[in-house]
Amino acid sequence: MVSKAQHGCIDCLALMICAELQTADSSKEFSMSKTNKTENVPTANSVLNHVIQQLIQDRSDHGLEKPVLLSFRLCMANVIISACQKISNPRKKRLAKKIVPVLINSAAVITNSDVRAACIQVLFSAVYHLKLAILSYSSDLLRLSIKALEEGSDMVCMILPHGIWLLIGFISLFLGNEGKNKA
Repeated sequence: MVSKAQHGCIDCLALMICAELQTADSSKEFSMSKTNKTENVPTANSVLNHVIQQLIQDRSDHGLEKPVLLSFRLCMANVIISACQKISNPRKKRLAKKIVPVLINSAAVITNSDVRAACIQVLFSAVYHLKLAILSYSSDLLRLSIKALEEGSDMVCMILPHGIWLLIGFISLFLGNEGKNKA
């Protein structure tokens, strides 16, 4: 069960991510006018990068640091889901570009089934909230879904059918709109 304080922290981090992406757009415009150079790599001190790393990294593999508690890692998944819900339309593609490839790759290799299920849940939440911004990742998401169903834990098998139908719905909606635009 998530307490009110945890909800507040999750929402605060999500809003920090939204503000960070807003600021990144502003500084990108400024740097383009100065240097004509753009980078889309999250910085080490990026809130979004930190949240993603806390979710996907299992420090017990390294032996040097205490492992991150599972409940904390799942809260980080909730932060990303909350950011997907709160992000403004012009920033959706940028958020998708930063989270979807990392989580697709991580979900394929993470051994902890609860964390893997959380990553998949974040991905399908992104499908729902970021909509067409994730279209370019649809084949990778479908491949990951099929692989996860083949290997699946109970949690993954509960999440995936809804996510797959959602993904198929968005793809067919997009393809239907493309046909109307060409006619």
